[in-house]
Amino acid sequence: MAEAEHLTSKGEVIVDTATIEQLGPAAQISEWRTDLATGERFAVISRLDTLVAPVPWPAWTPRS
Repeated sequence: MAEAEHLTSKGEVIVDTATIEQLGPAAQISEWRTDLATGERFAVISRLDTLVAPVPWPAWTPRS
């Protein structure tokens, strides 16, 4: 995903085609962008129509 960083603007969520395949119709795509150097396509996500289970941060144990 680091290769897509230059294709995004502040506040945008961008994902690769493999992620879109996993999300299926739950992902509302506002547009597709292509990395001209690699030809790889990325989707700009405007909405996700599914509930995502919360995953809490792991417990933090300070080093002594």
